[in-house]
Amino acid sequence: MIGRNPLVQLIAAGVAAIAIALSGVLSVSLSAEAGRAQLVYTDTAEEGDPPQVGIAIALGAFRGLFVNYLWMRANSLKEDGKFYEAIELSSLITRLQPRFPRVWAFHAWNMAYNISVATNTASERWQWVNAGINLLRNEGLRANPNDILLHRELAWIYFHKVGGFADDANRYYKRRIAEEWTFVLGEPPTLPPDDHEAATRVMADWFRPIAEAPRSLGGLVEQDRARFASEQRIEDGTAFESPVEVLLSRLEEAGIDLDFVMLRTLSIVQRRDRVWGDGVAPDSLLPATPYNVALQEIWEDPALEDAWSDLLAHVRKQILLDEYNMEPARMLRYTEMFGPLDWRHSAAHAIYWSRRGVEVGLARQSLTN
Repeated sequence: MIGRNPLVQLIAAGVAAIAIALSGVLSVSLSAEAGRAQLVYTDTAEEGDPPQVGIAIALGAFRGLFVNYLWMRANSLKEDGKFYEAIELSSLITRLQPRFPRVWAFHAWNMAYNISVATNTASERWQWVNAGINLLRNEGLRANPNDILLHRELAWIYFHKVGGFADDANRYYKRRIAEEWTFVLGEPPTLPPDDHEAATRVMADWFRPIAEAPRSLGGLVEQDRARFASEQRIEDGTAFESPVEVLLSRLEEAGIDLDFVMLRTLSIVQRRDRVWGDGVAPDSLLPATPYNVALQEIWEDPALEDAWSDLLAHVRKQILLDEYNMEPARMLRYTEMFGPLDWRHSAAHAIYWSRRGVEVGLARQSLTN
């Protein structure tokens, strides 16, 4: 019989061996690609993780069913008004399955809309609204950079929750956004009235140094050295320090990091002759600590004025990319496209995220016709 033919059996065994070998190669390739695209479940538990993480990992191929159960449970808790418990489950689901956009949206909405209104003060409300923004912008969209739903939800929070008037703490939200982005980008220029095109050019020219700044600190130093050597006609091989290198050395000696705290302190230093908020003098916001005194002394050195301009553009770009998941080149393009966007206003952020969602959505390819 054919089934007992040794030749047939040998051929079948050979085909099976080849199939197994190829499946192994393909499995490794698919696993690597899934890992790069964050299409995999969490497969390791970290210290402090709830027991459900370990259970889900142990379930192996049945983790999808377990995550579905957690999702239904989280939704049920939300419907019952148990928002904090729903938050815990949502965090667990995003930990187990980061490529599940709807849970990120559910989680952020819960914080920005449900839990925020259950608190007592405007500052507490803002903590939860801002937590929802940060969750979508800094975590959800990093795991799902081309997802339209998350872009829409983030834009809506900026437009409706912060920019609207339905929440009686909306004025507090607007002030906090304006304050934060004054620190991040600096105070924008005064725009010419009644001239949209001229105002757009002024705002774009003000933002362009940030968009075009070197991404790395090494690139900034290299650029500054080349320019300084050209301006001073320094011969090749001559040892020298460029202004940016001098500035970086002084900041390092003073223990000053290139971060948001530095930008915030400099914003207050630049406005010491003004009044902040409701009769709050800047001296009360800038006590004479060693950090503040050292930074102000370095800032006021006239020999470092140009170096500060270059360094601040680099730091602002770095913070936008790393801490806000925003692209300065795209921000500049949208300013030129839509007009003089003021990033201290929540509407500018709503425009940015909604437009970005449209663009990345159009770039997605469908596997079906």
